[in-house]
Amino acid sequence: MQFNSPGLLWLLFLCLIPVIIHLFRFKRYRKVEFTRVDLLKQITVKTGFGNKLRKLLIMTMRILAIATLVIAFAGPFIPNKNSENKASKNKLVVFLDNSLSMGGEGSEGPIFEAAKNRARALVAEFSNDYSFYLLSHAPENGNYKALDKAEMLEEIDKLPIVNNALSQNDVFLLINSHSDEKSISAYISEFRKGFLKNLPNNYQPTNSTFWLPVPSKHAENISIDSVWFYSPQLLPGQTLELQVKLTNHGTEAATDISLRLLENEVVKGVANTNLEAGKSKQVTIPFVAGEQGWKNVRLELPGDEFNFDDVFHLTYLVQKGSKGLVLNEKVVSPNLKALFSEGSGFKVDFLTPLQIVYDKLSENDFVVLDGITEASSGLVDELSKFVEAGGTLIIFPSTTQETNKVNLVLQKLQVGTFGELISQNVEADIWDLKDPLLYGIFDKAPKNIDLPLVSKYYKLMPSQRQIAFWKLKNGSALSSRIKRGAGTVFITTVPLNKEFSNLAMHPLFVPYMLRIA
Repeated sequence: MQFNSPGLLWLLFLCLIPVIIHLFRFKRYRKVEFTRVDLLKQITVKTGFGNKLRKLLIMTMRILAIATLVIAFAGPFIPNKNSENKASKNKLVVFLDNSLSMGGEGSEGPIFEAAKNRARALVAEFSNDYSFYLLSHAPENGNYKALDKAEMLEEIDKLPIVNNALSQNDVFLLINSHSDEKSISAYISEFRKGFLKNLPNNYQPTNSTFWLPVPSKHAENISIDSVWFYSPQLLPGQTLELQVKLTNHGTEAATDISLRLLENEVVKGVANTNLEAGKSKQVTIPFVAGEQGWKNVRLELPGDEFNFDDVFHLTYLVQKGSKGLVLNEKVVSPNLKALFSEGSGFKVDFLTPLQIVYDKLSENDFVVLDGITEASSGLVDELSKFVEAGGTLIIFPSTTQETNKVNLVLQKLQVGTFGELISQNVEADIWDLKDPLLYGIFDKAPKNIDLPLVSKYYKLMPSQRQIAFWKLKNGSALSSRIKRGAGTVFITTVPLNKEFSNLAMHPLFVPYMLRIA
């Protein structure tokens, strides 16, 4: 008999407790007045033996109870003699590659079946005195335990091809963990090109480790490696460009490759290209985003002998489209014009303050004041109502230092005002990476990032509600957010003019404005 937790057997010393109780009999006697002592003596003589026997039996039962509990918790078991014999035998450890790459055709027929034949032939060469281990990319199918010869052959027959695959490093660690000085190890695979490059630096094979290659054809294979969008935001009706990286793993150039994008079995976009042998290439598939919501689509390539990398499934979110209004008295900023152009997913009107229809102001999701110097009392009141009702107001100051009119809007909203114009060359700092508005644009604070440069800016007179989520490196605010009612006001302290800063031309301007809008 053996125990799962032999250390618990030390608790058998607890059996001494009943013995101690029996020997010292921790019992207090009470004095009772009695008339005739000779009668007590007769009772003691008659019952003394019975008392001793009863106490011995109680002590024995207590000892047995404690011993039984301790032994039960120690987990006794009777070892299987067959398991002991298998574990003590010499080992044959076989790692049979059952990854997707083994699903192609080779010079001997299906590659995986040829690999199984090699494993069967190898097992047949060893006597029944060996214990066998079948390792693979699927532990639930590999049965990582000692097998006899018949069981090993049965497990080889049942082993399927699986989607998941261990890394090369994990494969060798797995083989070594089941091997010892007396064992023989075999790794059966097609060992594709580049296999040796993926070997771990600290890999140390055992004395009897063999690699058994399975011959495969060098088939012409093109794979979809990765896909991505350049646009940080996908909006309804927007013309999207899906970027796809293709790789030609063959030895000959591939021509007239047709790449299709399908949604609900309907083709949304097609791209045709050529690809040189052994090269990778980026291909663009243009298509129009549908309605708002999550989209499940797939990319397809023409089939080849290795079809497991010819389909790529992806999911993306088309967000709600926004309607906006840009107010500018003279020349509309070309950067805003480009940002909110047709195909961007935004529906934006560019008007002067005199052209605005106040009744339709509430139909917009956001309003941009691009350097206005005139604002009637009616416009000030309507913008205040717009923000209070949940709208977003984005303010860029004027280049003419005339901030009185726009300050009327700010005063009405009680969100601070523009102060003096400061001429100072200063670089913007990285924005607050944890701010909900801009969270996720950078995974972490990048090093040596190119940030906007500012030569002139307005000092922003603060209010209690202001949150400066983007600052200059001298501590002054570059952009602040103020909650007002159900809406939000965003104030930038530089105009969209290159004489003040390069913010409007900077790459960060696009994600910054898209998140706000």
